[in-house]
Amino acid sequence: MRRSTDNQKTAREGRSAVAAEMICRGIARLEVLTANNTKIVRVTDSTGRSVDLHVKSRKSGTWQGSITAGSAQPPRAAPPRFWIFVDLGSDPVGFFIVPDRWMRRNIHQVHQTYLKRHGGRRLLNPKSRHHAIEPHRIERWRSKWELLGLGIVRQRA
Repeated sequence: MRRSTDNQKTAREGRSAVAAEMICRGIARLEVLTANNTKIVRVTDSTGRSVDLHVKSRKSGTWQGSITAGSAQPPRAAPPRFWIFVDLGSDPVGFFIVPDRWMRRNIHQVHQTYLKRHGGRRLLNPKSRHHAIEPHRIERWRSKWELLGLGIVRQRA
């Protein structure tokens, strides 16, 4: 069970890093919600506008996801949803703010490409739902806090 405990600790550290960043940027309120066994951080600015953040954290390697999150045509979420990838292994901590629909399409596309290369099925374990998210796939979203559309009163120094 050590690995599960370590993963949970990394996830908590990532959510704490996002919370600290939001507080430094003047965001009014944060709350952690659980939806479908996933913790979501709801962020609300001083005007009452909210966004939901699906936080993924890593200390090294890739971020871990599931092919079940992928979709060729993901629906729009209300409130708007973003994935925040937290790189706890970099100094300073790196943040990648990715629109939910883009990320879900990307997971779907990357997985479909993988399946085509391997005759329509997973190579080692056909039942696996695991999906690795490599840093190069989300690099374009580094520090794109403005995408959240929140009334961020100040930028971090």
